[in-house]
Amino acid sequence: MMHTIDETRETLARETAVKVLLIDAICGVGFPNILLGGECEKVGLAEFDNGHYTWKRRALAANATERLQELYQALCEAREEEVLAWPE
Repeated sequence: MMHTIDETRETLARETAVKVLLIDAICGVGFPNILLGGECEKVGLAEFDNGHYTWKRRALAANATERLQELYQALCEAREEEVLAWPE
């Protein structure tokens, strides 16, 4: 099926918007624990500076949308596990 240039641009714009939203969501979740921060640093997605981890947005953007979705889901699950482990 052939797509017009406008259809291709619209598809790319949607994919870019989804990717930006996923990156924003990942940055919003942060690092549920220091072990995850360290693992993300090892693969080049985060850096440790001044006592805390920060995401490298450009490194995140280099990943496929599906990979970002997987990362976001894993971070949410880890965050939930951390919350459940807190004493009442």
